[in-house]
Amino acid sequence: MPFVSASPQPTTPHHSQSFRFTLGKTVRAKPNRGHRKPNKRVASIFGGGGGGYDDPGSWDVSPEWWGTQGGGWGRNEGSTVFEKESLHGNGLVTVTAHPAQGNPSQPQTGTSEWRVLRFNGVTRQSVNRVVQVQGSSDLSVDPNCLAFEYLKTMAVAGWLLLERGRNSEVELCFIGGGGFTLPAFFSNLYPKSHVQSVEIDPIVIEAATSHMGISKEKNIVIEGDAVDFLPKCMNAGDQFDCICIDAFDGEDAIPGGLSDPDGSFLPSLADALHPENGSVIINVHGGKISPSLNPLALFKSDPGFDETSVAGKSVKKIIDAFSNVVLGGNASKGCCFTLSTAHQDNIIVVVSRGLPRTSDSKTLKEIFKDIAGKDVSRLPFDPQPRFERSLSVW
Repeated sequence: MPFVSASPQPTTPHHSQSFRFTLGKTVRAKPNRGHRKPNKRVASIFGGGGGGYDDPGSWDVSPEWWGTQGGGWGRNEGSTVFEKESLHGNGLVTVTAHPAQGNPSQPQTGTSEWRVLRFNGVTRQSVNRVVQVQGSSDLSVDPNCLAFEYLKTMAVAGWLLLERGRNSEVELCFIGGGGFTLPAFFSNLYPKSHVQSVEIDPIVIEAATSHMGISKEKNIVIEGDAVDFLPKCMNAGDQFDCICIDAFDGEDAIPGGLSDPDGSFLPSLADALHPENGSVIINVHGGKISPSLNPLALFKSDPGFDETSVAGKSVKKIIDAFSNVVLGGNASKGCCFTLSTAHQDNIIVVVSRGLPRTSDSKTLKEIFKDIAGKDVSRLPFDPQPRFERSLSVW
C-alpha cells in the first residue's frame, strides 16, 4: 500500500489520501479541477505507449479508475458497490466500480470494469480490473493487471528471484491481502504454484471476494493474524520460496508485531522460508529522497531513500530486522537489497537466501539483467527499469 497522494498534475497512481510531495514537504492537494491526461513520455516508462508490452495496468488508463474522492483527478467517483465498517481499524471499507476501456489482457466475455478498494472511503488500497460474465453476477479478475507501480516493482523482485531458482512449482505466501491483486498475478504467472494469502480483516476479505473478482476456489485466503499463521505452517512442515508482506496499521506503518526484532514473528518467518532459496519482500512507506525538478530524472536514477530522515530511519530498522533474522550474521550467501518505487513514497525491501553474498549493486544488476534477458514474454510490463534504476545493496 503506497503513500503518495493525488494531485491535479500527472503522477504515478497510488492508493493514498489527497496529499502531494513538493520539495520535501507534504501538502494537501488542491481540489479537483477536472481530468488531465497522463504524460505519454511518462506512460511509456510504465509500460504504456509502446516498448513492445501490452500492459492492461498501464498509466495510460489510470484516469478510468483514479476517482475524484479526496480531490482526486480521475474522471468520476464511480458507483459504490460495497460499503462496511472495518473490524480492524481500516474505517469505512468501500469498493467503487468504474467503466473500463483500455487494453484488457484476457478475452472479453462480458462487461469490463475497474473495482477500487478504499479504506476510510478515500484511501486507495487496491485496484482490480474485472469482467462481469454476461447473464451472471460472477466477476473474474484480470490477473495480469497491476495498476500500482509499487506492485509492479514487488512483482519484478519476486519474478527475478523465482526465475533464478528455476522452479515452476513454487510455494508463496502473501501477508496483507487487500484486493489480493499480487497473489492473483503470481498464481497466473506460475500455474503450478501453491499460493496462500493471509488477511486479518474479514470485511476486507468480504469486499475482495464479493466485489473485486477474487475467487476463494482459485485463491487460498486465510482470515487471521500472520503472527499466528506462520507457526502453524512450521508445524505442518510448510516452507515458502517467497513471502511478500504488504500490511499496514492505522498509523500507515508495518504492524509492530510483524517487525519487532524481539518478537515471535521474525523467527517464525525465518523458519518458514526455504533454507537455500527463501526470500522475503516487504513494502515499506516513507523515506524517499525528493525527486529532482525534472520529473523524468527519477526514472533514470532514483537515489533511494534518505537514511537521516525519520521515515528513512524506520526503513533502515526494517532492513536490519529482517536481514539479521533471515540471513544471520554468519551466512555464507544471501543478501538484502532495496528498490525505490517511481513517483511513489514506497521502498521495496528484499532479503534473499538464494543470492550471492555481495555488497556490490552492480553484481546483482548483472545477475538480474541476465535473467531478464532470457524470457520476459510472460510479463505484461518491462522489468528492467524497475531494478536498474534504484537497486541498492545493504
